[in-house]
Amino acid sequence: MVLSSDSEPRFYAQLKRLPPLRHALLPPLIVLLAGCSTGSWLLPALYNRFDSILAGRFEDYADFDREQRQWIRQAVDEFHYWHRHNELPRYAAMMNTLAAHISSTTTTSYEDVKRWTEQLDAIGDATASCNPLYQSGDFLAAISNRQLQQIDTHLEKRYREFVEEYEDMSPEERLEDNFRSGVKWLGRIGLNLDKPQQQHLRTMIAAQSGQRGAFMRLWRNWSVELVTLLKQRQQPGFQARVTAHLRAVESLSERNNADAYYRNRNRWIDYFATLFSSLSPDQRAEFSHWLTDTATTLSEISATPQDPVAAKILPTSSCAVTSGSAAG
Repeated sequence: MVLSSDSEPRFYAQLKRLPPLRHALLPPLIVLLAGCSTGSWLLPALYNRFDSILAGRFEDYADFDREQRQWIRQAVDEFHYWHRHNELPRYAAMMNTLAAHISSTTTTSYEDVKRWTEQLDAIGDATASCNPLYQSGDFLAAISNRQLQQIDTHLEKRYREFVEEYEDMSPEERLEDNFRSGVKWLGRIGLNLDKPQQQHLRTMIAAQSGQRGAFMRLWRNWSVELVTLLKQRQQPGFQARVTAHLRAVESLSERNNADAYYRNRNRWIDYFATLFSSLSPDQRAEFSHWLTDTATTLSEISATPQDPVAAKILPTSSCAVTSGSAAG
C-alpha cells in the first residue's frame, strides 16, 4: 500500500515529527502501550510501512545521492527484518504476561510495574544497539560539505518546530491537551477511565510540568555538538566518537537531569501500579482482551515471511536473527 501525502494517516505525520530518540521521559511501558494502540486491524499495515518511514526520516536530513540512499535503505531494511523476527516476539510475550496478571489478580505493586519496565528497557536497549543510525559512522564520514550544511539546517528547523509547538500553548493549555490525549490513548487500549482514574491521570500529568522544555534545550545542545563533530569527520577516530554521540541522545535527560528523570520515571511506575489495582472487573476484561489480541497480532506480523530482498541482505546485517525466530 502506497499512501500519498494527502491521505497519510496522522500516525505517520506524528512519527516523522518525533526527535530521533527513545522516549527519554517516559517508562517503556507507556511507549509500548501507546505504540500498539492503533488496533490490530491497522497495526500490521503500520509496522510493514515502518521501514519506509524510517528511511524517509534519514533522507529528510539532506539531498543524498543514489548510492547514499541505497545504503540508507539497505541498513533500514536489515534493521526492520531483525526487529520483526527478534523483537516483536519479545514484545508479544511481555503483553501476554501483563494480560495474565491483569486478568488473574486485583493487586499490582510498584515492584510488578518496575520489573516489567526493566524487562522492556532490556528490549529497548537491544533495539537501540541495532539502530542503523549507530552503524552510520563510515556513511557520515563521507558526506559532503553541502550535505553537512543541510543537516545543520534540518536540525535547527526541527528545534524551531519543537519550540513553536511548545510555546503555542500556555502551561494550562498543555496540561489540558496532554490530559485529553492521555484519556484518549488509554481508551484505545481498553482502559476507559472512570472519573477518579481520570483525576489521578490529570494529577500525574501536572507533576511533569517543565520536563519537555528542559529536554528540548538538552536536545538542541546535543544537535549543535553533533554538527561540530561532523565538521571533524576527516579526523582519526571520528567513527567511534560520532557513534558515541549519537547514542548519547537516548540518555540526555537521565545524564543531565538525573533527579528529575528518575523522579518522573518512578512516578509513572507508581501511577500504573495504582491504575491497574483500581481497575473494575469490566476494565480488567477489556484491557486483558486488548493485550492478548495485540500480542497475537504482533506474533502474526513476526511470522510473516519476508520478501527475497530482505532475505538477500540479511547476511550483511550487524544484528543477527536469533535461530528459530525468523519465519520460514
